[in-house]
Amino acid sequence: KELNMTIGLLPNLLVSLQAIGHKLTSLTRLKQNAVVIRTNHGVEVVYISRSVGGRQGGGMLHSELASIDRVLGSKAHYATVIKAAEGAWELFTRPVWCRWLFKISACTFHDETGFAPSTYLVSSRLVSTEWHVKLFGNFSALEHSYKRSGITERWNNGWLSPNLRNLSVSMRDELQSRFREENLPFIFGYGDVSAHGVVLTAWRSTFGNGTELA
Repeated sequence: KELNMTIGLLPNLLVSLQAIGHKLTSLTRLKQNAVVIRTNHGVEVVYISRSVGGRQGGGMLHSELASIDRVLGSKAHYATVIKAAEGAWELFTRPVWCRWLFKISACTFHDETGFAPSTYLVSSRLVSTEWHVKLFGNFSALEHSYKRSGITERWNNGWLSPNLRNLSVSMRDELQSRFREENLPFIFGYGDVSAHGVVLTAWRSTFGNGTELA
């Protein structure tokens, strides 16, 4: 029988650490809804629970992101895994959010609810350096999975403003034209047993061909 179970991010993170042989040695609660998890292998994980982008206005979003920067407290680049809800895609049209996420990321991994492939181009004015991008999966097949799951695609939502509708249609066209590969060997994101979903991986060009990230 197929098991489809929802698990929160923090429990999922703890289970993943245990699966690769790590044991929890301490958990320290910080201010601003954050905890630091330390393991017996010297790994330190900062878990932050924060809502951002819920209100319109670049000033508010700037403040919300700055509060996360204060918790992280470093200039390090991270491996960023994005799994957004279909209804949260509008956040990825906001330059403040995009520039911040690119600023702190060395590489990214996400499905169609993350960035559009063209966002990684310097010409988008959202990144300051070139990124290498690899695409996997077939988006046209994935659209059938949306219908089978009863999920309304963003470009079919009646509440969209004309500007957001144009952005959503443009992104749909880009996803359809760029994700044209064979089915993934695993189910990811909003995929199902027939259409497995899509994956985008990207890394800064300063990492060369990406082997330094392996």
